[in-house]
Amino acid sequence: MAPASPLLALMASAVFLLIALVPSQVMAAVRMGTIPAAKSLDFIFLDKFCFDYTPPTAMSEPGGAVELLVTAADPSRPIEGLDGLQFWMFDDEDSSWPAMKYGRMTCAQREEFSRGMFPIRLAPAVNASLEDGVTAGQLVYRHTFDISQHIRPRFWWFGLVNCNQRFGNIRWKLHMYNFNTREILKEFGVNERHISFLYPLFLSAFVIISAAHVYGIWAQRDVLSAAERSNFKVHQIVQLFTVSLLLMTTSLFLKQVHTSLFAINGYGIALLDRVGGVLDVISRVQLTMLIMLLASGWTISVAAAKNKRIILCALGTFGLLYVALLGARFLTLETNYVNIPMGLAVVLSLITVAWVLLALWFAITVFNSFRREYKPQQRSMYLRLGFVYTFWLMCEPTVVLLTQLLSPWVRDKVIVSVQVPLSIVAYGWMAYLLWPSRASSYFMLDLPDVHDEFLNSQHNDYL
Repeated sequence: MAPASPLLALMASAVFLLIALVPSQVMAAVRMGTIPAAKSLDFIFLDKFCFDYTPPTAMSEPGGAVELLVTAADPSRPIEGLDGLQFWMFDDEDSSWPAMKYGRMTCAQREEFSRGMFPIRLAPAVNASLEDGVTAGQLVYRHTFDISQHIRPRFWWFGLVNCNQRFGNIRWKLHMYNFNTREILKEFGVNERHISFLYPLFLSAFVIISAAHVYGIWAQRDVLSAAERSNFKVHQIVQLFTVSLLLMTTSLFLKQVHTSLFAINGYGIALLDRVGGVLDVISRVQLTMLIMLLASGWTISVAAAKNKRIILCALGTFGLLYVALLGARFLTLETNYVNIPMGLAVVLSLITVAWVLLALWFAITVFNSFRREYKPQQRSMYLRLGFVYTFWLMCEPTVVLLTQLLSPWVRDKVIVSVQVPLSIVAYGWMAYLLWPSRASSYFMLDLPDVHDEFLNSQHNDYL
């Protein structure tokens, strides 16, 4: 048997990588930007944040705070439109931000929905601040606004407004945080709390599964003779699963990188997070394709998978549509929306129906294969596939439904906490089944070319 040192090296590297990627608690909710030239718009949206609440017994205590800094983008020139410039706040009550999210509105109309309007008045900075890029004596506006609420967590939106004239040459910075939580979690919105610490755990699980799976393939080849190694070929089933597993691991890695950078600079790299989302969809659809092929008898029974081409086409089309819809979600779901837009809700409903149909298709397919099979080991394999992956496929539409039903301040945490552990189970179980010493009892992996040719033959009726 091959030595375990390569596997241990992979595990050690994964541990060090995960430790490096665990987010540090450094200004995680900082946003900054510039308004270089005078804008014709009277309202400029800055950012939003989900603040915690305090119980009615602590009415005088705020749930969080937002720090605002405003100064000139070019200190050699004055701020344009400073006279009348204001900082406005909105919350997620139906009578505030949600009531004005569609269409063009005047300042007077927006004012009706605002929860606070504060004039911007510059004053010379007493001390220089390298962090804020402010020199001593530079005209600057600094203020900390407490956010008080006593019913539930709420999203708050912030913007700069001047109802009288255009404004520009402005550099702004927001720092938002919560009070009533542990120190290490204060910088994250209630909707994001704990996610940054779940990703390293989930990523570590997938790194371990990936390392073990790759090591199994390597060890299988290492025990062969030199002549056998030259003809060694990884079966298509193993190739398909390996690609899917590595895509899922990469997806979590990209999301973790984004989260870690967000913890450091308040921005992260949104592109990495979105690419990670696309890879997540591709990997799960690819795993679904693999289990459908196995359920139809590919490499398990002597009978050929007559609907192999249908499965490939159907799952391939579904995967492309899913990725396209995910891309549309990235383009249409603006940060200033409170609830999921109606169009996206319809799309999510269609995806829910599609996952349910896939689960039913899989269950019927694996049951028919089980019914036709007479060998005990192969029948046992069909049962293992059927129970575990029917459950997994039915959980996918449940997750999509949760996306629409859960409140915005808990939606992300619950979805991640449910979906990723289910994926760990699905991928871990398949890696267990495909372990070389075990797979030979259930799958025909030693003669892939001959078996594939047999599957494609017209004389492949069940014996």
